[in-house]
Amino acid sequence: MTAAAADALPPIPHAGPARLVTRVVRWDASEIVCEGRIPAPGPWVRDGRCPAFVLLELAAQAAAALDALQASATSRGSAGERRAAGPGSIVRVRDLGLSRPTVAPGRLLRAQVTRGAAAPPLFMFAVRVDDDGGQELMRAELALHIVRR
Repeated sequence: MTAAAADALPPIPHAGPARLVTRVVRWDASEIVCEGRIPAPGPWVRDGRCPAFVLLELAAQAAAALDALQASATSRGSAGERRAAGPGSIVRVRDLGLSRPTVAPGRLLRAQVTRGAAAPPLFMFAVRVDDDGGQELMRAELALHIVRR
């Protein structure tokens, strides 16, 4: 990880209320830790709560950020700019564990993502999302299809 990477917004294509990752805490070749929030009001919030499965999207965005940061570190564009992640999709969720059915929007969340096997454009990740008190809210294995630009 470089000092410039910490606190930087990761280069992912999400914007507005669809962007859940707000800050990169740290990253290296195999793992990233990001902070994020589910915005309120937002597209997933109903009656002041958000379905906990939306935490999968936070984890997937953190995984995309890891992929983009690694790609940027290994191949800079012609002007030295960071490369943005291309479009991606969650193609499989395995061993999903949710500690509760809903989560409160607006609270600080922490996503920890560890890279697993890869056969580009398919990438495997072990993911975990905790609340601001360190309590686990979600754990799963994700397979993502990530298009590299």
